[in-house]
Amino acid sequence: MPLFFGWKIKNKEDVFGWMTLTSNIFTIDISNAGRGPYCGDTGQDNLCHVENYYSNDLITMNLFSYNGKDEEIFGTIRKNYDENEGRVWISVKYSGIENRKLTDLENQELFNLLDSIQLIRE
Repeated sequence: MPLFFGWKIKNKEDVFGWMTLTSNIFTIDISNAGRGPYCGDTGQDNLCHVENYYSNDLITMNLFSYNGKDEEIFGTIRKNYDENEGRVWISVKYSGIENRKLTDLENQELFNLLDSIQLIRE
């Protein structure tokens, strides 16, 4: 996956199927290792708020907030080819997520990166 200027990629050696993309603002984890979003799949706690954030033909992302503070942008790759491999998820956090919203330019950078993700089967 070619990266945009200023982004870095690292595979986690201790967890199979996990990579982290970073920039000076964002930390994006992508994996098929089991986990769910910040508040769980349904945001069971009444302090948790879930709203649609972004989607394209491959990815659906939601913003999870807890007690009025944003905590995580979390989503999945919708086109799973083999359910035995687990669902591929994406977690996005950014500098100051609890205290500020992304600017239009930062949102566009994130959307461009998400649009560049492809699911490739060997």
